[in-house]
Amino acid sequence: MKAMTVNLKGIGYSFEELKNEAVKNWRMLLLVILFICGMLTGAALYKNFGENISKSITDKFSEILELSFFKVFIIMLIASIIPLLISFFNSFNALGMPVILLIPAFYGLTLSFFSSFLYTNYRKDGVIFALVLIFPAAVINILMLIAVNNESLILSGIVSRNVFSSHKEGRGETKAFFLRYITAALITAATCAADALAVTAIGKSLLF
Repeated sequence: MKAMTVNLKGIGYSFEELKNEAVKNWRMLLLVILFICGMLTGAALYKNFGENISKSITDKFSEILELSFFKVFIIMLIASIIPLLISFFNSFNALGMPVILLIPAFYGLTLSFFSSFLYTNYRKDGVIFALVLIFPAAVINILMLIAVNNESLILSGIVSRNVFSSHKEGRGETKAFFLRYITAALITAATCAADALAVTAIGKSLLF
C-alpha cells in the first residue's frame, strides 16, 4: 500500500517520516502539548473563578498601566525570567523533570487566564490589547522557554540516571547548555523591554 504523504509547499513528507520526527523530538512536542493544556486550564479557571478576583486584577492592572517604562519593564522581566531560572536550576536536579514539565503548563495557564480577563472586562478593546501587546511577546518568550526546557529535560534526565542507575553518563555539552540559557535570557529581556515600551506608550489608550 502506498505510504500516505503530506505536501507542505511542494515538499512531500510521508506519515512515517512525520512519526519519526515526532518521536525524535518527543520532549519538545510534550512541552508544547503541556503549554496548550495550560492555556485550556487557564480559560476554564477564569470562567469558574474569575469573577471573584476580577476587581482586584482590574485595580492592579490599572496601576501597572500608570507606571513608568522602567517599572513596567522590571515587572515583565521578573515574570519572564523566573520560569527560566526555575528550569535552569532544575536541570541539575535528579528529580527536576516534573518541575520542568510544569513550567510551560503554568505559563500557558497564566497567559490564558489574563487573556480571558482582558476579553471579559474590556471586550473588543481587550482583544486588541492582547493581540498587540501581549501575544507577540508571549510567543517569543514561550518559544525561548520551550527551547531551554527541552535542554533542561535532557540534562536532568542524565543527572537522574547518574544518581539512580549504575549506568553513568557524562553531563554533555555544559558550555553549550549555559550559552543557550544566556541567549534565551537576553532575547527574553529584549522582548520585555520592547513590550514594556509599547505598553507604556499605547497600553492605556487602547483600553480607556
